[in-house]
Amino acid sequence: MTEPYSGEVQTPTNPYHRDTDLKSVTVADNDVEKEFKGTAESPKKTKKFFWWRLTKGRWIAAVVGSVVVVIGVILLILWFAVVGAIFQHNANKVHVALNYLDIVGVEKGADARNIDVVLSLRLKHHISFHAKTDATKVQLVYEGEKFAALDLPALDLKTGKQEYDLLITGNTEVTNLDAFAKLGKLLVTDKTLSLDVSAKLTAHALGLTKGGLKFERTLDVNGLNNFKDPLPVIDILTVEGCDTSTVKIGINASAYNVAQVGLNGVGALNLSLYYNNEYLGYAMSAMPELGVPRGYSHQLFDIVVALTASTTTAVSTLIKQIALGTVEFHLTGDNEYITEVGYLKAPLEMLDISISYKNQLKGLVFDPKCSLTTLVSLL
Repeated sequence: MTEPYSGEVQTPTNPYHRDTDLKSVTVADNDVEKEFKGTAESPKKTKKFFWWRLTKGRWIAAVVGSVVVVIGVILLILWFAVVGAIFQHNANKVHVALNYLDIVGVEKGADARNIDVVLSLRLKHHISFHAKTDATKVQLVYEGEKFAALDLPALDLKTGKQEYDLLITGNTEVTNLDAFAKLGKLLVTDKTLSLDVSAKLTAHALGLTKGGLKFERTLDVNGLNNFKDPLPVIDILTVEGCDTSTVKIGINASAYNVAQVGLNGVGALNLSLYYNNEYLGYAMSAMPELGVPRGYSHQLFDIVVALTASTTTAVSTLIKQIALGTVEFHLTGDNEYITEVGYLKAPLEMLDISISYKNQLKGLVFDPKCSLTTLVSLL
């Protein structure tokens, strides 16, 4: 006999909704949810860079950038502090001395400023690497005041001990008349003085270029010392003419300019003439194109002595001394017509020269129209 069915009867009011089925569905839903959560995007990891938090890629970029900046700063420091110092150190090792400075051309007139010069310098250096410099301007300075500038040519500075002359020629403008006058006065009156030169150099060496290098030197200069040592000497004294108002005398003298500055081609000098501290007239240079060059030179002067009541005694003594073959004149620059060059007037006014004749009758010449007897008769 068949056993009766013990399972739940499915009826329209109880259609397949079993708890077991519902539970299995629920479990399946939970599994799907877990799977979804597992595949969701996780937050990116970050690293701290100073006070910022950056992703790994940005952190690496920031580190690399920082290293580049630091290297750049270090290179800049090396450039300005080390490379610049090395260049400047070698520039400082270039020693400069003055050979001579010649004035070879002047511009006449009270407002004249232009002057032609020849400057010779002696350079010595012993640098550690070969270097070249660009052409630049070198300033002439006296007591901190710039008064003129010259073109400094490009230099080729070789390694090892080097010694050579550098010649600079050209035209320059006197930009500070007061400073030029101060220097010029001392040049005439003093035995020695100092002149400063200053320039900014741009150097090329070791594949590098460095500008703004200081090149400042003080040059020792021998002055004219007013021709005191040795004194100028009259070789030939010629009495060229005389009348009731003037006596004209020509002198041929040897002079030695001990200065390192030559006044070549400065034009005619018009000096005041004194004898025994009394003003007698003037002495005009007869070779204006010669000027006062360095070293020995033969100078010609035309002297005009004024015959007046106030000069009679002094002229009488002068003529007596000429007849004896020994006489000393005194020439000074205190003459308003000392020169036609405006910027040279103040320096040349400081001239104070003693010039003597001691050749007795050997170098004494009288014009037939002005014999010694004629001279005496005029007094």
